[in-house]
Amino acid sequence: MSFQIPDISTVTATVTQLQQHQYAPVVSIAAAAGLAAFAFATAVRSNNKTPKGYKEIPVADGRIPYFGHLLSLGEVPAFKITEMQKKHGPIMKIYMGVQEWVMISDPLIAHEIFMTKGSVTSGRPYQLYTHEHYSIHQRGVAFPNPGKQWKKTRTAALDILAPKNVDKFAPILEFESDFIVKHLLSATLANGSVEVIKPFQAAAMNVVLTTALGKRATSLQDPLFKKIIHTVDTGMKLAGAAEDMSTFLPIVAILDVIFRKERRMREFITTKRNPLFRGLIKEALEGDVDCLVKSLYECKEEYDLDDDAILVTINDIIAAGADTIAVSLSWAMVILCHHPEVQQQLRDEIDAFIKVHGHVPTFKDRDEVPFLISVQKECMRYRPTTPFGLLHEATEDLECRGYFIPKGTVLGSNMYAMHWDPEVYPEPEKFVADRFMDNTKTMFASANTRIENRDHYNFGWGRRICPGIHLAEVQMFNVMVRIIAKSVILPILGADGEPILPDLNGARDAGLVLQPLTDNVRIIERTDALV
Repeated sequence: MSFQIPDISTVTATVTQLQQHQYAPVVSIAAAAGLAAFAFATAVRSNNKTPKGYKEIPVADGRIPYFGHLLSLGEVPAFKITEMQKKHGPIMKIYMGVQEWVMISDPLIAHEIFMTKGSVTSGRPYQLYTHEHYSIHQRGVAFPNPGKQWKKTRTAALDILAPKNVDKFAPILEFESDFIVKHLLSATLANGSVEVIKPFQAAAMNVVLTTALGKRATSLQDPLFKKIIHTVDTGMKLAGAAEDMSTFLPIVAILDVIFRKERRMREFITTKRNPLFRGLIKEALEGDVDCLVKSLYECKEEYDLDDDAILVTINDIIAAGADTIAVSLSWAMVILCHHPEVQQQLRDEIDAFIKVHGHVPTFKDRDEVPFLISVQKECMRYRPTTPFGLLHEATEDLECRGYFIPKGTVLGSNMYAMHWDPEVYPEPEKFVADRFMDNTKTMFASANTRIENRDHYNFGWGRRICPGIHLAEVQMFNVMVRIIAKSVILPILGADGEPILPDLNGARDAGLVLQPLTDNVRIIERTDALV
């Protein structure tokens, strides 16, 4: 479930409009039923008190009846919740309408909850679209609750996306990285600047398409690309909390009935998503290009996978593989735009490698460009891409450090706060390019190491950790190397010719990810490039 605050003003306006027309009696009944449900839910909450002997989890300030904290989280909930946790501590309750969430901002506590106690904290909160339609009866790896089928599917995905298998696609990853850098350079030359998120999304999508299905789009105008992007974007929107407000606010459930929301979800899956992916999978299996879906079918019997499980898993990989990579790279561009001295040091490091080896560094050469690795990690720490990731749910009662967490509680890791903890990262508000020079191990290795040695948390936790870490890391490395080797990242120019640096203080909440508020820069070809 993506973290996106429901638009309460839209709900209010819709209810008002309905009341003014023929649906008024129905809405009145719905309101009464919803209020009754709220009263029942409140009574249940009040009776579900913390058992004797446990500490009370602090509740964040600003809670109001029924709506909870929904109206007080602002345009960027990550900023507000991080501010709340500075006051209330590393484990804190917020209420999304009538739904209780526990937010954790300390990595040691998160490790204990999501990994040590992962057998009872790896559930997913119920959401109409993801649970009833997208996953086709609990298939795939992203949204199903842990169970026998999920474990088998995840094991297959982990095997397929393991470094040894992803590395087979190195030439493809490098080709796509060259392709997108050429696009950025030509777009800047033609228009004077370029908004980097969309091109990066296109590049990331092409990498995932090529590796997963053996296909690639030739341009942003390619009908194949448009169809897949539209399908993925529609699915991501339907998976957002704003499309499932009745989970938070039962009083608005009648609107889902009136506007046939579930019917629209079902029709999207059966008439759009499934036919598209079944056709692409069929073409991939019949083609002569090596790709991930062929590997999944080769181990179909071993892992007891059916066609629907493979379809949903491929959808998971494609949807997850585009946005987060693109946004991470976009943040790197706008951050480096502020730091020409860091760009120069990166150019010196990469040029020194090229002079010796005659080519840009590959991912296998990463140990020879430690400053680049440190800069990448610091960009992801300084501006985390996924502030909360995908939410977990407690499937049983549990205890952690004297706190009682009841079954059914939604659990979120505040990765934004974790990466800005001054006890772990001195002066976290500063971009320190060499902060990770003493820890340049891969992100894949970091995510699977002891918590004391983990240097960032962007890929999640425990049984729900992202299976595509290595693929993402290789792609981001290839793009960054080529941009630095071939270009200079500069701010746009105002009407007076003066540079205008991109805003780093704000962010645009895009549900699962936080995008830069402004992503418009100039990517200018180097006159002294060695490649």
